[in-house]
Amino acid sequence: MTRHVFRTQLLLVAGTLVVFALGAMVAEMSYRLRLRRPVEERELTYRVAPAMYVEFDEAHGERFKPGSDLWVTYVRDGRVVWGTVASRSNRDGLGGRTTLAEYDSSEVKVLVFGDSFTHWNQEGVSWPDLLQDELERRLDRRVAVLNYARGAYGVIQMLELAAERATALKPDLIVVAPIGDDFSRARWWCREVERDGHARWMLSSKKDSFLDCRFAVDEVLLDSRATRSWCDSTLRLGGLDPVVESLNRRYSEMAREMDAVRKRVRLFSVRESYLLRRLVLHDPFGSRLRALPRTTISNYRDDPGASTAIETLRAARIPVMLVYLPTRSEVVARKSFMSPQARRLARSLEREFGSRFEELHSGFVGQVPDPFDLKPFDGHPSRPALQFYAEQVAERCLGAYLKAGREDAVSPIETDPH
Repeated sequence: MTRHVFRTQLLLVAGTLVVFALGAMVAEMSYRLRLRRPVEERELTYRVAPAMYVEFDEAHGERFKPGSDLWVTYVRDGRVVWGTVASRSNRDGLGGRTTLAEYDSSEVKVLVFGDSFTHWNQEGVSWPDLLQDELERRLDRRVAVLNYARGAYGVIQMLELAAERATALKPDLIVVAPIGDDFSRARWWCREVERDGHARWMLSSKKDSFLDCRFAVDEVLLDSRATRSWCDSTLRLGGLDPVVESLNRRYSEMAREMDAVRKRVRLFSVRESYLLRRLVLHDPFGSRLRALPRTTISNYRDDPGASTAIETLRAARIPVMLVYLPTRSEVVARKSFMSPQARRLARSLEREFGSRFEELHSGFVGQVPDPFDLKPFDGHPSRPALQFYAEQVAERCLGAYLKAGREDAVSPIETDPH
């Protein structure tokens, strides 16, 4: 009887495994077929800029060209629908208004590192600019906040740039301010390249490969005609003109180029799982067609460059303030929507610096800014949201790091995370 029961249970387990394996195979094959679908012409939704306002930086991916600004026109379903100045750089190539000379003469010195949410500019300011105003008003001292944010940066690149700049500039406070999607981003590089007779703004997971679409993608389309005045006049015409039509054709050609890579998906390969890569790494093609490369680590110590940067920052004995920048949905819900991997990486960073992330979506008093973002055109923060970020960070800066002055402040790096 016992042997019979054992065989029955074994058959049930084996049958379950077979059903699971068959289901996984069907799901994998269905996903591979989906990846090979052609790009449809109706998907003419993209951004275009008149020029690339960043340049290649071997150490840190990109750097802003001094005294430049980024005007972006948004095209949806083949028509111009909106445009904005997304970022500005000052004469020192920083994404804010404060210069290095102003920093040198200030009484309180702060460096901010983040992604596009931090260098994002609306009505002439980024939130670090507004943070400087808030701190000066509350402290009644000369404050300088240097904005070292770069669009699409992940935490790894934020840490590496912070370690370099902190060593050189010796600030009173370092602010590292990611959004939830930043934690798992790996390193990337940007470069302007000439391809098919057009200048292209390429982002690549390999610093020496910008023409291979297995590794590189277009950040935005480039066309010198796509200026602010052109955007405004095209909007008055209903969103269509000959320039838009030529851009639509070019975008379709680029889509077909990517489509050719999709068709190289190996339908019957047993050495890799496109579905698993999509679920775990948000990267269905391996090294191909990644808008942003991803890392699989769960602790920043597992990345040699990030680990070295952490050691440099700890040795500098400068307070590091970790700030979690929430999106509109997180502010409304008053909770974060980080992935499990992002949470593990956030906790690893907290252990390293002995400090919890300041979660701006919790603990604030008052109404949620309206509008908070720029949807339906863009998910980046509105001018009221930039003010919200600045006020929340200023309040927590004062409470945690600046009230007592640098000499008496409790430095989070004194706590041994091990």
